[in-house]
Amino acid sequence: MLKVMIADDEPKVCKLINELIDWERLNLTFIGSCNDGARAYELICQAAPDIVITDIRMPILTGLDLIQKCYEDKRDIHFIVVSGYRYFEYAQKALQYGVVDYLLKPIDDNALNKALEHICKLSMQQQEQQQSFSDMETRLKNNQAFAGGAFIREIMNVQVYPPEKTVINGICDKYDMEFSHKYFTTYMIRVDRKANSPRSMLQEKLILDKLLQIAKEETSASGIDNVIGLLEGLTIPILLNWDDDKNESERKLSHNIKSRFCTVGLLIS
Repeated sequence: MLKVMIADDEPKVCKLINELIDWERLNLTFIGSCNDGARAYELICQAAPDIVITDIRMPILTGLDLIQKCYEDKRDIHFIVVSGYRYFEYAQKALQYGVVDYLLKPIDDNALNKALEHICKLSMQQQEQQQSFSDMETRLKNNQAFAGGAFIREIMNVQVYPPEKTVINGICDKYDMEFSHKYFTTYMIRVDRKANSPRSMLQEKLILDKLLQIAKEETSASGIDNVIGLLEGLTIPILLNWDDDKNESERKLSHNIKSRFCTVGLLIS
């Protein structure tokens, strides 16, 4: 059940909006109303509403100020703006902060409930997608790629340089790996994404699958021993193990890895 809060400087408008909402059909619950932006922000911090219906013009903090603060706080709130102002700049700025809908006064009950229904469907889709993403991460952590990622992370965390052979052998035995060459080179391929951007489980899976395919194509033709893994945070680590007679092959593979992954907008570290 999603929680709804109403903010308007006129108490009678708050009451009207409350009466227009089809609470039972939409499975929504009312957590309170406020008549100024500062109090509205306090209630948001205290009660964590899922939906906030707010006017533009309010004392202390305007509706846009309120939305901007919540946006900067990275609060997961669906905003619906109601206003008597048709000016384009109000709607434009509201939409900039991800406002779901902009309704003009006098408020039409059908438009209001339609906007709320859209939010309910959107929220359900997000929950299903997040669950699917969590399930996918659980499955991935059990596969070989995540085992490879864990192995590479342990190799990279060895504090002694050059690493003692017994330490390396111990890590190899733990993960049932076998490396006997002198040198190790590691690459971390990380997908660069905005912190506030919505996550798409399907899109991220497709990206990771494609990047793993590219990494395997490059390393398989090199003749250099390697491990390719997965780590949390959309990161693909690559470990190369090679000897003096593979110097040229390692340089060529290093060049190919950087060239191919940089062209798809990734960060190489």
